[in-house]
Amino acid sequence: MYCGLIVASEAGSGEADEPPFDTLVLCRGRDAEHPVARLRVGEWSDWITEEIDDEGEACTARFRFQLGALSPGGREIALFRTPMFRTDAWASPTEVADRLIEASIGARARTIGELNNNPAGGVAWMCGELCRDAEWDLLFTHLPLPDAVLHDVLNELHPGSPQYRAESEAQAWARVTEAMAVADRFIGEVLKACGEEGVAVAVVSPHGMIPTVKYVWLGKALIDAGLSTYVTDEDAAGMCLHLPDSQAILGDHPLAQSVWVNLQGREPEGIVPPEQYERVRTEVLDALLSVRDPFTNACPVALALRREQAGFLGLAGDALGDVVYLMAPGYAADPRVCSTGVVDPSLISVDAVCGSAGPVQGVHHGYLPGAELGGFTTNGVLLLAGAGVSEGARGAAPLQLADVTATLCSLLGIEAPANADGLVAANLLGRN
Repeated sequence: MYCGLIVASEAGSGEADEPPFDTLVLCRGRDAEHPVARLRVGEWSDWITEEIDDEGEACTARFRFQLGALSPGGREIALFRTPMFRTDAWASPTEVADRLIEASIGARARTIGELNNNPAGGVAWMCGELCRDAEWDLLFTHLPLPDAVLHDVLNELHPGSPQYRAESEAQAWARVTEAMAVADRFIGEVLKACGEEGVAVAVVSPHGMIPTVKYVWLGKALIDAGLSTYVTDEDAAGMCLHLPDSQAILGDHPLAQSVWVNLQGREPEGIVPPEQYERVRTEVLDALLSVRDPFTNACPVALALRREQAGFLGLAGDALGDVVYLMAPGYAADPRVCSTGVVDPSLISVDAVCGSAGPVQGVHHGYLPGAELGGFTTNGVLLLAGAGVSEGARGAAPLQLADVTATLCSLLGIEAPANADGLVAANLLGRN
C-alpha cells in the first residue's frame, strides 16, 4: 500500500490562509522517513520496482508516478501511474525489457496522457528503439486497432444488420476512418524509425470482415436428428450435453467450427462403435445442411464436409473435428451458447436460426475464403514496397495467407520453413 503526504513550502501563504502545499511525498505504508518519491506538479518519480501478483503468478514489475495536479490548499490532487511493466516473460534477452521500459517515459511521452492516448505511436517508437543500435534482418509488428474497431462497429454500417441505425451510420464511419488513419500514421512512423535504405516493407491484413445478420445454434439441428442429447442440470441452472446419449459433439466457437463423433476408444465417454463412424458423419452432414432460415428458406451453412476433405481450405491437424462446417455470409454462431457448456433451455425449443438478442459483432472466422456481404469482404490486403519488389505489380490471382510467408522468405533470400506450403508471388518480386 502506498500513502501520500502533502508538504507545504516554507515561503508564501496559501489561499484563504491555508498552507501552500506544493509537494507530494509518496511512501510505502506510512513510513515518511523513507519515501519512494517527492514530486512537484509535472514531475515523474524514478522507476519503482515491486513484486506483484499477475493473475496468480508472482512476478516483478516496474512503474512510475507523475503528479498531475496539486492545489495550493491540498484539496485537489491528481496522481497518475504508468502501467505496471513486467520485467520478464515478454522480451528476450531480458535486458531488452529493461531498456525499453527505461526509455518509454521521457523519450516518447512527457505526460501520462501522451503515453495512454497514443498506443500505436508507442509500438512504432518501440520498433525504432529496437532497431536504432542493432543489426537487424527482420522486424515484425502488429496493430490490433482496425480489427477491434471493425468488430465493434461494422454492423452499424450494414442496413441488413439488426444493429444498423441510419442516424448513427456517419458516426460509425468516422470511427472506422479514424482507425485507418491511426494505422496509416503507425506505418509511417515505423518507416520513419526503421525504413533505412535497402529495406523492403510488407503491410499485411490477415483478413477483412463482414457483418452479422442472424445468429445460429446448430446444436438444435443435431438434437432434432437424434445425434445430441441435452439434459437439465439443476446445479448449473441450465441444460448440458449428456455424453452417454450423444453420438455427436458440436464445436461452435468461430475458431473450432467442427463436429466430433463421440467415438468409442477415442473419446472418454464414447458410445459410437468404430463401424458406425461413417454413418454418424453422414447423418451429421445431412443435419447441418438441412437447417433452414424460417424467413428466407436459405441454409445458414455454406459448406459442410468430412475432415479429410478440408485440406484445400488450409484446415488440417489433430485439433480438427470429424466434420467441418463453414457459415454462409450474414450468419454466425450464437455467442450466447457454448454447446459443450451450460445451455439456456429457452434456446433448445426455438429454431436453429434466430435474430440477435443484443449487440452483434462484425466477424471473419468460419467462412469460405472471399466471403462477401453488403460490400464488405473477408479478404485481406498485402502491400509490398522497397528493395526487391516489382514497382506497380499487382497479384495475378488471389493469394492465400500461406503465400505471404513463402513470398517474404523469398524476398529475404532464406528458405521457407519445412512445413510451409505457400507459393511465392513471383510476379510481385519481378521474377515472372
